Amino acid sequence: MITAACGGAAQKSSPQAALKRYIAAIDRDDAKTAYDLLSESVRRGITRSEFVDRWKKLKPELVTQAKQLAARLEQPLDVTARVSYPGGTRARLRYADNNWRIDGGISVAFQTATPMDAIKAFVRAVQQRSYEAVMKLLARSVRKGIEQDIQERMSKIQRWIKNENEIEVTGQRARVRYDARYKLELVKEDGQWKILDFD
Repeated sequence: MITAACGGAAQKSSPQAALKRYIAAIDRDDAKTAYDLLSESVRRGITRSEFVDRWKKLKPELVTQAKQLAARLEQPLDVTARVSYPGGTRARLRYADNNWRIDGGISVAFQTATPMDAIKAFVRAVQQRSYEAVMKLLARSVRKGIEQDIQERMSKIQRWIKNENEIEVTGQRARVRYDARYKLELVKEDGQWKILDFD
């Protein structure tokens, strides 16, 4: 499945053309061009310099990815798009038979290849209020208390991220002490880091 997520000039062409430019960027080892192909929402989650640094570290994987994408382009593509609603939820659409169709559901996805990715994704999920439907079911006093508690914790995590503190990693587990009172525990599942405990 190919999800429509290319920004700038990429939106004015087909998904196939955008992917071909991405593959070409990998072949040229051109991280800056690849970054420009990302959507605005993705670029908000990672700076150009961070992307370039990660690009250098993942070069062997990118070469493999380029080969896989090139092979995939030889087959018909399953293209989808997402439309964001207030509250961080998204409706999904699918392109079929020369028409866009509503594919239903809510789709919220994060790439969490590292513990830091998982923490940032967790912060974004809370800031986007994707839990809005659940919160509406709570009494005002309870909701206010939860929101104040979460906001305090998010502020502390953001300060922790800004200071680039170390993450304690032991095998498939990771722990972050972002405050004297609070910690985050993560676990690696299927190659992706997930929040295990938010204490």
